[in-house]
Amino acid sequence: MGMTSVGLPQIHRFGAPEEVSAARWNAAAGKGLYLSHEWLSSMHDRRGRPAAYLLAERDGEPVGAAVLVLADRPGFVLQEPVGLVLDEQLRATDHADLPAGEASRMTALRDRLAPMAAECYPAAVCVGPVGLTAGLHIGGSHEIAAALVDAVDEVAAEWQAVTSAFLHVDDGGNAVEKALTARGYLPATPSSRAVLPVRWRDLPGYLGTFPSLRRKVIRKELQVYDAAGMRTEIVPADRLRPVTGRLAVLAALVQEKYGNGYDEEASRGTLDFLVGRCPDLTSAILAESPSGEIVAFHLFYRYGGRLYSAFAGQDYSETARRSFAHFRVLYYEPALIAAAEGRELVDYGLGPRLDHLVRGGVSKRAASWFRFGALPREPVAELLSLITSAQDRRLERLPGGG
Repeated sequence: MGMTSVGLPQIHRFGAPEEVSAARWNAAAGKGLYLSHEWLSSMHDRRGRPAAYLLAERDGEPVGAAVLVLADRPGFVLQEPVGLVLDEQLRATDHADLPAGEASRMTALRDRLAPMAAECYPAAVCVGPVGLTAGLHIGGSHEIAAALVDAVDEVAAEWQAVTSAFLHVDDGGNAVEKALTARGYLPATPSSRAVLPVRWRDLPGYLGTFPSLRRKVIRKELQVYDAAGMRTEIVPADRLRPVTGRLAVLAALVQEKYGNGYDEEASRGTLDFLVGRCPDLTSAILAESPSGEIVAFHLFYRYGGRLYSAFAGQDYSETARRSFAHFRVLYYEPALIAAAEGRELVDYGLGPRLDHLVRGGVSKRAASWFRFGALPREPVAELLSLITSAQDRRLERLPGGG
């Protein structure tokens, strides 16, 4: 463990979560699951790459935290900066939201920069593991933000990182923006976070948040599900093993529908991984047909004042489709569970998603900040500006997305 001082805040560096107490870390890291000591402890041994856990304190009080990992090669594009900016398939989704001239310019910039992508590694990335969330939380002070950013930069320099980035930052406000801008980072908004703020106590309260026409549609979907003789069950992690095979089939069907190929074994591995991280926090909502067959499921975590959507699947049968089983397990049941348990939010991860937005969800912009040592600054800045423009246009045309 080392310690450096930057102004009033002190930054403590740890090599693993177990080097700091859960109470001390969680007091600094905010109330989210994916920066919690519980989650980070469950993930640390699986990463197999350098990591740093930074804890900010002032006058002995925890005031901020950051998680930093080293990416030495391309990985999951939403978790590392080179892919997030330069991946051809990911950026192609922006073209539909840009005027033709801007879309062509984006393609030209990406084509110019992409051949240099290999030179951008290793990359020091401040990001939450697996949860597609920020790896940074601060109490809002400019001094705290500056101290944590400087500490991240120190670690990046120690690792000889060519690229540094802070991904999917959806809080921190001006303090984070000021600290990162002053240190040469370039901003973009390549992502947004889909959340459902819970402002009701029961089903009538939930329905009351919608205009009349939308309320009728949702009420009909709920009634059709019940009238079809469907059954909903909430199952804790320790009771999921007998049905994991069926859930893997449903998850693989969803992956196939969205062009990722049908891979039941991979879906089973993902389920085992997600359930195994924090089993005490994990449950699944199952939709069962009158014959007892599971036709849709939704795996989620309970932590603090929030529910976290983790994984879902359905079989696209007539039974599932006509009963709106997917919507029941993915949106309506979590809304009611959160209300009954007094939770404030359901977190669906990166969005936006139209079916989520029309059922009460909103999308929060999540900024990312980049410093590419191997790429020319001006074309990178222009590309990042176009990425932000595409995301803004996408959100503005969706209900609840602005």
